[in-house]
Amino acid sequence: MPHLVDLRREQFAISASRIRNDIHAHRQWLHPDVYRDFVCRVVLLGAESSGKSTLAQALAAEFDTVWVPEYGRQLWEEKDGHLTLDDLETIGSVQVANEETLLGKANGVLFCDTSPLTTLGYAGWMFNAAPESLQSLSQRSYDLTVLCSTDFGFIQDGTRQSSEFQRAQQQWYEARMAKQATPCVIAQGNLGQRIQQLKPVIDGLLGNGSLRLARSKGAP
Repeated sequence: MPHLVDLRREQFAISASRIRNDIHAHRQWLHPDVYRDFVCRVVLLGAESSGKSTLAQALAAEFDTVWVPEYGRQLWEEKDGHLTLDDLETIGSVQVANEETLLGKANGVLFCDTSPLTTLGYAGWMFNAAPESLQSLSQRSYDLTVLCSTDFGFIQDGTRQSSEFQRAQQQWYEARMAKQATPCVIAQGNLGQRIQQLKPVIDGLLGNGSLRLARSKGAP
């Protein structure tokens, strides 16, 4: 015989219907390992000095969520700029691991400062190589790709190459984005303008999020 428990919802003041109607608002009732499958992943790409990190951090603040910093930059600084091809493979896998860790802590959307596609690019630019591990990781899917424009010029912070390299990089990204199936938008202008451009797009993703199906287990 069935046993009815907590009919008045005095112990757990929530219902499955309310959770389904707005998963993000009621995420505290879901285990992080469950909720993570409903989080939208937004990746920011673009050449050096295109404002990716600044925008990722600002968007996370705007949407009251978390963002994934660029592990490659952290390792570059730790090794004083001397990276090997093995280091790049490590960067790709750690970047993905960091994303996976933060998915359960996000609030509806997770902003990723970069993706393994960028690491694959650097493997080619630095070593004329394309390791299979990075090729595989570069196929990782996101709900939205934001291509940051280089319209505010090149700023040398001591870690970057040259404005010529920036132009070549941006062209590489543009060619890649033209071939991918994932929705892609271009962020232009100053920081405030970029946020205003992206806000309705991301709001749209979150609006669909309450009814979206969880990704199947094992999906990239």
